[in-house]
Parts: sequence; structure tokens; C-alpha cells
Amino acid sequence: MAGSKFGIDEEQLDHVVDLIKTENHIKVFGLHCHLGSTIQDLTAIRLCLKKLKTMINEDRQLDCIDIKYINIGGGLNINYLEHVDDTRCIDHEDGQILKEVEAKLKDLPSNVFKTDHQKYKNKQINRRDWIKKLREHDMLPDCILENTTPSIKDLISTVEETGFHHSVKIIVEPGRSIIGNTAVLLSSVLGCKTSGNIRFIVTTGSMTEVLRPSLYDAYHHIDFTEPVEDSASHLYNVVGPVCESTDFLGKDRFLKTPHEGCGIAVWDVGAYCSSMSSNYNCRARPAEILVDGSSWKIIRKPDSYEEMMSAYEYQQ
Repeated sequence: MAGSKFGIDEEQLDHVVDLIKTENHIKVFGLHCHLGSTIQDLTAIRLCLKKLKTMINEDRQLDCIDIKYINIGGGLNINYLEHVDDTRCIDHEDGQILKEVEAKLKDLPSNVFKTDHQKYKNKQINRRDWIKKLREHDMLPDCILENTTPSIKDLISTVEETGFHHSVKIIVEPGRSIIGNTAVLLSSVLGCKTSGNIRFIVTTGSMTEVLRPSLYDAYHHIDFTEPVEDSASHLYNVVGPVCESTDFLGKDRFLKTPHEGCGIAVWDVGAYCSSMSSNYNCRARPAEILVDGSSWKIIRKPDSYEEMMSAYEYQQ
């Protein structure tokens, strides 16, 4: 894709092949395409493979290359909303949902639903209850769709449909779909605070363990691991103690007010979390524990202060 830092533009392919022909120390045996690691629609992979197949069959410049491998890169997404009360309600869709609902409301007389709808806009009721009201009044817009995260089986079927010659091996990288939902970050509540009209739950976990929300504004479901006495839910930002305004684990979450020390879990952190963790703010990375049924074992010990400082020891 033009403008990407990855690979080369298609328009540059002929020039690159010409250069390769003059080099005795370079041997090309495959093509690789990077699609990203959050593939939600297999149409992207299908089109990618179709394009690569066309290039191999029709690009005369590639005739001199014995293509043995095609790597489509990327990977399947996982259902990060699996633990949400209503997986058909997705944060980034709210703007479109509101537009469609309010367009319908213009044609309706004043009724109770309008009152409930205004409560949601004022953040007085949570999203789950709002969606429930939409269903009850047959106001659920078409833009809310069931989760359709493809499976690895779906991916394999799509690859098989492309009809590459058996001499060409297709490499896929399912990555996140294998490991994404295998891990949970467990931490505890340091306390709660209010600043202006925003409520915060401050936890021992932070962006140094789970960077995706800060880096990509990604969604990870957050739950308490123990009962919370508060019966009412409030809109909270769940944040860490790192000295950065972007240190958050979740924004605008309807949660009960937890007590200090309450356990809290951030779900689906198996991909791009531990591997992107850091010692920023001199924070020690936590232990990683493998749970197998009723047994468990430490597979990565927590960082110690001495280990973090060892790289700075001056040897005379």
C-alpha cells in the first residue's frame, strides 16, 4: 500500500526485480504481503491472495523468479468483546448508532423511550440498558452487527479457495488468534478519585504491562475478581500509577466503586502486551504464571531491582 513503511510499492516492483537480476548474492524465492494482525473480514485475505496470484501469473518481470512461497502475513483478530454484557454494542459505533436512533425519534411522539435515550446521552444509564431499550422499542439500528470474528478454520478454507499451484506453499500467521485470549492481567485497586466530573479507579497495573489501550486506544474488558459492596455503577476511567496522562487501561467503563486492594482483571492480554512491556518509571515487570487446570507454575519470574540496575553497573 502506498504510504506504508512496510515493503515496497507495487509501482516499484519492476525496478526492484531489475536490481535483483544484477545481484549474484540475492535469491528471491517468495512474496510477502503485510495485512496487519487484526483481520476481521477474510475478504481482505482473499483479495490479497488473488492479487499475488495475478502478479505471479501475469507479471513478466517475475518470470525469472521461482516463487515457492507466498506469505500473506498479518493475522486474525480475536473477539475482545466476548466478556461484554452485550457484544453487539461497540464503543466506536456509538456515534453512528446515535445518528440513526435520533433520526427515527424525530418522527415519534414524545414517549418514555425518549427519556431513556436522553439518560444514556447524559451518561445516567449504561450502554447495556440502552441497547435493551432499543430492542424493546424496535429501534435497534442495522449498524449494530453480531460479532463475526473468523476462525482459523475459516482462514484455511479461504486460502484453499484461491487455487494456488501445489508447488507454491502458502504461509499464514494466525498469531493473535492463537494467543490473544490466553492471558489475563491481575492487579489490585490502589484507590478511587474524582477530578472535575471524571471518576478514576487507580490500579497497580498500568501501560507498562498492557500498552495497547494507550498506544492504539484498544479495548480490553475489565472486571473485578471479587465481590464489590457498592450496588450502583458509575462511569470510570481505569488507570495506572505511571506518571503519564495516557496511562489508562480502560475509559468510560460502568463499574461499581471498588474498595482499596480489590482485585481487578484486564482480559485478553495474551498478544502484544507482555512482548511490549517495559520498565518505564523503573517499574518491575510482573511474574507470568501458566495455569493448567488446577495446577500452575511460574514461567517468567518478576523483575528484581538488582536485575533492572545490572546493565548500569560500572566495571573497573
